Amino acid sequence: MTQQRRIGISASCLLCAAGLATLITSNEAFGLSAKRQVSETVSAPSLSPAASVSAPNDTSEQASNRLQPLSRVMDRSLTGLDFESPDYQSWVRTKAEQYATLIAKSPQTPAMITALAECQTQNTRHPFCQFLENPAAAKKRLGDIPHSTLTRKKRQKFRVIDAMIAKANLKGLEAASDRDVRATLRKYRSFKSLKKLTDAVLSDAESCKSPKLSYLLGAKTEEFLPDLEMRQTATALYLKSADCDHLLSPQAKYRLSLLLIWAGECPKALPYLQQLAYTIETKDYRSRALFWKAECSQKAGEEETVASAKRRLQEKHPFSLHTLVGQSDSIPQIRSVLEGTDSMVRFRSAIQPELNELVASTEALIATGKDRIAEKILGALGSQMDDTEPEFQLYVAYLLNRVGDFLGKFRLMSQLLHDNPNLVSWSSLALYYPRSDLNTDIVKKAGLDEFLVLSLIRQESAFNQNAHSRAGARGLMQVMPATARLIERRRISTRDLYNPEINMKIGSKYFAFLLKKYNGDAELALAAYNAGPKRVEEWMKRYPVENRMLFLDLVPFRETREYVASIARNFFWYSLLYSEPLTSGTQLAPTASDVPGAKQAADSFPGSLRNVFKLFGT
Repeated sequence: MTQQRRIGISASCLLCAAGLATLITSNEAFGLSAKRQVSETVSAPSLSPAASVSAPNDTSEQASNRLQPLSRVMDRSLTGLDFESPDYQSWVRTKAEQYATLIAKSPQTPAMITALAECQTQNTRHPFCQFLENPAAAKKRLGDIPHSTLTRKKRQKFRVIDAMIAKANLKGLEAASDRDVRATLRKYRSFKSLKKLTDAVLSDAESCKSPKLSYLLGAKTEEFLPDLEMRQTATALYLKSADCDHLLSPQAKYRLSLLLIWAGECPKALPYLQQLAYTIETKDYRSRALFWKAECSQKAGEEETVASAKRRLQEKHPFSLHTLVGQSDSIPQIRSVLEGTDSMVRFRSAIQPELNELVASTEALIATGKDRIAEKILGALGSQMDDTEPEFQLYVAYLLNRVGDFLGKFRLMSQLLHDNPNLVSWSSLALYYPRSDLNTDIVKKAGLDEFLVLSLIRQESAFNQNAHSRAGARGLMQVMPATARLIERRRISTRDLYNPEINMKIGSKYFAFLLKKYNGDAELALAAYNAGPKRVEEWMKRYPVENRMLFLDLVPFRETREYVASIARNFFWYSLLYSEPLTSGTQLAPTASDVPGAKQAADSFPGSLRNVFKLFGT
């Protein structure tokens, strides 16, 4: 019996109530054949269950075009290898076992030397040849990387920049590197020492003479807000850079626009928002610029411009937080449209058949329990997939999920779903926003929302319990050893932080502490989790604005802005996708009634979103 499935939704349809019923309907889904024809010759990848086996690089058109529903592939843990002949399956699995045995030993063993020699033979059809490394190459790759330190020469350079600041040497400072000027400005604790330089920049009649210095001084001046005079000075400095053709000019436009909006001068901000929204070089600010363009146009009563900006926001940035904040009331409708939709995957590429052998090799490693090796081979695909079929890329994302490379999967799917909204479906979103096997008792005991913790872990570690940051944070929730000692009031070994339950217990306690500190304010607690409470308190004093989205966009640390926005976005989709109950807001002392045991209706999700994130009430 075949099943009729709805395949994907357009991005604009997904996120706007007006078009929620528009769906793309698929042909009948392919069923799995119970019969497999065995060939007497060893062949390479071919996806037709009844196909005879041919040369490894040959892939029939019919096999290449065979599609399977993602939900079926996920439910049955299928791979393309399941569609190969038994002979080919046996052959490639044997080669996978041989490869795993080879790389487990020293690269100078006779077996490795023999294998390398065989790979030089034209008649050899070994799928793992491209991954065998000769001893010399291995030694070179594993060579020591020198650790850079702050040299005496660099310290001398900073003293020279200090002298140029004192003398207001605009030409010299403009010629210095951005990094060196930033680093030198960072140590100034009052505006008084910078006033001479600032006056020189602002009084210079020649336009665009010092665009870099104007921007860097503007950013430094923001540190002395909320003083009105300092805000006006920062605005004037950004204005000197915003209209110039410089790498930092887009950032100047962005900060200038936000300060003008804060000052209630939306009309002055609109030209810069327009440039940010439609200029290729400023893609990092497009969704934010469109959001604020709509907000400013709304205040001006320009309904047509508002509709145009929102439409473009939905079409070009469907997964942006700035798009989703206006969609929280539409969750029941979006959910009803998504339910039952599916995406199709392609096991082999017809466009780049040379990748098929690599994928088949990965499937064989997975079949023989060699997930870690398979993960490394999948990583070799990299940018080679850029021009392959979207359905093939979605299948590779599924394989990345199978081997536990969630970060690789997220990176691939982020661009894939953005560029191919027809692949957005319930099954693809479930792959993109997985519900990991968390110990919910730990989360509930801390009084936290399960989906909020899921959203945080997805962003912090991509569900990698062995994650280790350059700053020293470890495990699922990226807990710092010093934080662990502070929370547990005892010595915690770094090894303990790689234990998922210990890490979640400490991370949840710390996040609950931050929520309590900020009166249940998730955005502030998340910002503190990322950048530290001290910085958050500085930003709260610096930017005393009521609009939560404006505050978040004004945060000067790009990493923290994106961090909070990403977790809020994750929370939106987790709330939409999964019907298990959400706890009531972010209360820190839950009672039995705070943790309901029954499924929560879909129409309660908008309220839950606003209870947890003030952004969704913006």
